[in-house]
Amino acid sequence: VELFSSLYYSDFGRAGKIRGRKREGKKILWEFEIYSVEIYHIINIDLGIANGKKALNVRIPVFIRNSTNTLKKHFFLGLLITDGGMRLKGDIIFHSASKQLIYDLKDMIKKVWKIDRFVREYVQKERFKSYQLTLNKTQSTTILVTLPTWDNLVLRRT
Repeated sequence: VELFSSLYYSDFGRAGKIRGRKREGKKILWEFEIYSVEIYHIINIDLGIANGKKALNVRIPVFIRNSTNTLKKHFFLGLLITDGGMRLKGDIIFHSASKQLIYDLKDMIKKVWKIDRFVREYVQKERFKSYQLTLNKTQSTTILVTLPTWDNLVLRRT
């Protein structure tokens, strides 16, 4: 969140607010907040990213899906940092309530890295569907070495 706040300020010249939302029995949820009609227009209209609660229907924006592999790799890195995870054994895992996000990610991985993965579907608490895409250690390594390195905590080079 601090990195995003810094990048936002350098790109738009405006400072936002960082706050932590405490939730019972869970870690603090850190949020970045800014109020701007101009930025709202850019995000919602120009980039086509919906506002409001969208966990179930979020997807990779069309401008990313139709972009160059370089931009797709940057997007993948951002998604990995914010919504992905790395297991101790070297696997990369993405788990989401949005079926379309996981299938967009599956398609992007296949197009960029020629790796075709299976998406697992789960029912949680007997009512919530969720979707999981896992890359094994070999596949993870293949992808990680191609990602941008300046903010890549996994592959940061000196």
